[in-house]
Amino acid sequence: MRNALNVKKVHTDLPGHITGKRQVIDIPVIKASIIEHRIIQTTCTCGYVSTGNFPSDVSAPVQYGNNLIALIAYLSSRQYVPYARLSELINSITNISMSQGTIFNLLNKAANIVLPIYEGIKEEISKATTVGGDESGVKVKKENFWAWTWQTLYATYIVISKTRGFVTIQNTFANGFPNATYVSDSLSAQLKTNAKRHQLCLAHLLRELKYFEQVFCHKWAIDMKVLLQRAIKLKNTMTLEQYNEPLEERRQY
Repeated sequence: MRNALNVKKVHTDLPGHITGKRQVIDIPVIKASIIEHRIIQTTCTCGYVSTGNFPSDVSAPVQYGNNLIALIAYLSSRQYVPYARLSELINSITNISMSQGTIFNLLNKAANIVLPIYEGIKEEISKATTVGGDESGVKVKKENFWAWTWQTLYATYIVISKTRGFVTIQNTFANGFPNATYVSDSLSAQLKTNAKRHQLCLAHLLRELKYFEQVFCHKWAIDMKVLLQRAIKLKNTMTLEQYNEPLEERRQY
């Protein structure tokens, strides 16, 4: 934080003291910086020619740096800014002109950079003891696709697929989840997934029980819905230590 002291000049021998403070929060003007790398070649008296090397990550005569690529990836993937507006935004903020084709190429470069992280997330989920799976419709270039999602407490892995069939699960997690309780809806492809055990998603069960209650007025559906809601409420009050300890209220349920 930069301090700016405004002192009114007066003739006095007494020391001054601060009587108030005001702050202005701002950001510096964003200006693109260009770093030029040059290699030098020299010839020894013995005749040997020695030539320097460019840094390993500088592979083109002109290229964009990782900070700019990271900003574009964030604005596109996290803030969902379309290519045309993203090109305009970058130009307005940094005065860097960038075509939509360039943005597409930079996003592919960013994807390749983070690919090891993406694969690490997949590995983490494949070894988990509890995995939630789901699939939701999504538009890709005005066509119907499916966003397949697998999630644990700490990681989420997403695949965009043309199909809602079991082949997507096979291609993504060929071995399934042999160590996990797999939580999903009742889609046949989900229930077909190899897992230590299966559990239907409580949100889906509650939704179907509500349907049974409204359409058929089944008392058992009402009782089952109340039971699940009470169990969820109890679970939300439990500590991690209580999960593996005897608990009378849980036993009663």
